[in-house]
Amino acid sequence: MLEGGVGYSFQMPICDECWLQEISNAWIRQKALEQNLPAHVANSTTGKIFTFGSYRLGVNFRGADIDSLLVVPRFITREEFFSDFQTVLAENSNVEDLHAVVDAFVPVLKMKFMGVEIDLLFAQIDQMSIPENFSLCENTEVLMRNMDERDVRSINGVRVTEDILNLVYNKNSFKVALKVIRIWAKRRNVYSNALGFLGGVSWAILVSRICQLYPYATPSMIVYLFFTIFSQWPWPKPVRLRECEYIASLCLPVWDPRLNPSDQYHLMPILTPSYPSKIQRTMYSEVIALLLKGN
Repeated sequence: MLEGGVGYSFQMPICDECWLQEISNAWIRQKALEQNLPAHVANSTTGKIFTFGSYRLGVNFRGADIDSLLVVPRFITREEFFSDFQTVLAENSNVEDLHAVVDAFVPVLKMKFMGVEIDLLFAQIDQMSIPENFSLCENTEVLMRNMDERDVRSINGVRVTEDILNLVYNKNSFKVALKVIRIWAKRRNVYSNALGFLGGVSWAILVSRICQLYPYATPSMIVYLFFTIFSQWPWPKPVRLRECEYIASLCLPVWDPRLNPSDQYHLMPILTPSYPSKIQRTMYSEVIALLLKGN
């Protein structure tokens, strides 16, 4: 626990990736057999569980939910995930409060496993099996070529989280500083996407940018520089961890005020580092006022 009484979870209360990996692989193999794949092929067919967000970054508050993603082979459909796989999960005695939010912007299965809240997303990849070393951050053009828009949104959380981690030099200093900033934001009630303030991704990007500018800074110095720099930042100049990537063949919209007139009106653009780069919207004046105070 950091000073101030806000609890952080420093360990896995459950090996969520392990049990989800096991139960999802068993289901995928059963679906492979139903597709009349040879037994030896079906038995070697797997999916992969990814975690992302604050849990993957190692800065989640105690009791917070765990964001997860199940990536499956091309013969598994989204409809089967929200019907057959939901039934499989419901039969597990450790699973409670299981329900699907199919019509959400990013469709999700919500549940509690041994008291821990888990949000599980779904994405289908155009290959017959998903190996253990599979990455969602490589070969973007090939990866997304046959993806529908919902799958692109589903994998975005993993891609953004991994890029944030990979784009900072000292990961330990980044995590400690981010924990402090998150506590500060929580205490001042500006840690909320739903209310128009900054969510976890935005705070992580801002701290990550300071870590890029000062790669050898201590956590305390990063926190000091965070308030010093962003209270004077020349908004609407965007905060970005790297230049936006454009992939013409995919035709996905990317934040660019030169091409999209509506992007010119964003007051506090904080860009996600992964293709397709998006902004995190916020209530500009309220956040800036608190950054100026910095206490």
